[in-house]
Amino acid sequence: MRSAHPIQPALPLAQVPHKHAQKLAAISKVLDALPQLEDQVLDDLVPPQVRRDTGRDGLSAQQVLRTLVLYLMLQVDFEQLEFHLADSPTYRAFCLLGLGQSAPKRACLQQNISRLRPETLAALQKILVEQAIKKGVESGHTVRIDTTPGSRPTGTYAHTVAGTVIARTVAVSRAASTA
Repeated sequence: MRSAHPIQPALPLAQVPHKHAQKLAAISKVLDALPQLEDQVLDDLVPPQVRRDTGRDGLSAQQVLRTLVLYLMLQVDFEQLEFHLADSPTYRAFCLLGLGQSAPKRACLQQNISRLRPETLAALQKILVEQAIKKGVESGHTVRIDTTPGSRPTGTYAHTVAGTVIARTVAVSRAASTA
């Protein structure tokens, strides 16, 4: 069974007074303000012709989106991401995993994140950039391209761009709130 967001919200955990935890909290606010992102992710996770109200509970679209953001931020493989989600209460809270809920396994993380189509990632990027332009974070006139060779597959470029836009949005939001 899949949904756009968890049916029963996780118990809130105390926020750690660290800049990384504060950055995750700010990103969480950005993601919460854009419910259309969840709908697009849900359409990739469960095709429209498949019933969403039956079967075993899986990660919600919101949880998959947040694990994608964490995956991009940490720049780790799925096995390390599994460890971080099992070990860190801050990461668990960011990904909306409850106290009694077990952390998703490596295969589950890989399967869910890899279901996101390039078209969906491009649409997510477009939505994030539009929001960044509205908030004055981005002008949308300049594009920065990283040509550093790496061992990552070419499909992760859209993941990286979306993560960069989220990080910039958070940085400008933080700067505006402290000014």
